[in-house]
Parts: sequence; C-alpha cells; structure tokens
Amino acid sequence: MQITEPTTLVTDYLLAALGVWFGWRLVSGGREAGETSRIFWGASCLALAVAAAAGGTSHGFAGYLGGSEGTWVWKLTLFSTGLSSAAMLAAAVLARLAGAARVAALGLVVAKLAVYLAWMSVHDGFVFVIADYAPSMLAVVALLALPGRHGRLPGAGWVAAGVAVSFAGAAVQQSGFSLHRHFNHNDLFHLIQMAGLYLLYRGGALLRDRR
Repeated sequence: MQITEPTTLVTDYLLAALGVWFGWRLVSGGREAGETSRIFWGASCLALAVAAAAGGTSHGFAGYLGGSEGTWVWKLTLFSTGLSSAAMLAAAVLARLAGAARVAALGLVVAKLAVYLAWMSVHDGFVFVIADYAPSMLAVVALLALPGRHGRLPGAGWVAAGVAVSFAGAAVQQSGFSLHRHFNHNDLFHLIQMAGLYLLYRGGALLRDRR
C-alpha cells in the first residue's frame, strides 16, 4: 500500500483522535450537567474530528480514491469544518444570550451554515473554509470574552487563546511554509491546531448556559 502524504495522514488522524476524545468528554459532561452550550461545543470538536479524518484520508490515499470518491471525501472535510465552526458559534450564543436575542442569533448561525454548505458544494478551495472559520471564531470570542451586562464568561480566556493559536495555524497553512519535504505546511498546521484544540476544549469545559 502506497501512502502519498504519510506525515499529513498521521497528523490529521492524530488531530481527529484528539477531537473525538475532547468531543466525547464535553458532550458527556454537558449532558450530565444539563449544559446545552457544552454539548454543542463538544459537537464542534466531533465535527472537527470528522473533517481531520476525511482530510487525512484524502491526502494519504489519493492514489486509491477515484475521481468521484476523492471529491466526496474532500467535500466531507469541507462540510464538517463548517459544521464545527457553526456548532461552536451556537454554543457561544447559548452561553451568552437568552430569550428573543438567542433565537435570532441561532437563526443567523443556521443561515450562515446553509450559505456556507451551498457555496462549498460547488467550490473546493480551503481558503473558503478559513473565510468562514475566521469571522465565526471572532464572533465566539466577542460573545464570551468581551465585557457585557453579565461580564466576561467562564472559560473566555482559554477560548481566546485557542482561537489565536488556530489563527496562527491557518496563517502557516496558507503561507505554504515547510520544514522539510516530508513535513509541509499542512503538517505544521495540524500540530498547531492540536494545541489550539486543547485550549478550546479547556474553555468549552467551563461553559454554562445563560439562564
């Protein structure tokens, strides 16, 4: 069996495993505590795990995936990443807002996700993933970290740090910088994203629904 990009496959699969572990812990903890925001945050980690696993498969087994199979595996990567950012944004809305404001904000999250999925159904560029992810994460930080009527929410510092690290990873990925021909910009991105995911997990574990 020939793997086309072994390091990318391994780092993607490691990121996926981390996402499953963090997601499972958050969803389980959220269900026990009755915190829907934490469940959505965990769902975001699980969606990211699917995206990472699909991305690793797309890079590692490109030689075994036919035209249509390869296209759909890559589409799964793109769609799952959008679901991840939408779930995290919904979690932040549940933690910060209540009443009509919450309903309206969640409606906007759903609308944003629908537009993203429709756009990515006919586009394949990872740059569009970043274009969706970046404003979503900035909105998450704004909801959790900025002072408001109820102050800065628990876990906001962890989340802000996680978003900053994730942005740094995206910048490395887009730069094309490589340490070695067998350790490229995608591999660096995955390692940085693991650190960012840990920080986001720590912040998500502290989330409480606005009541």
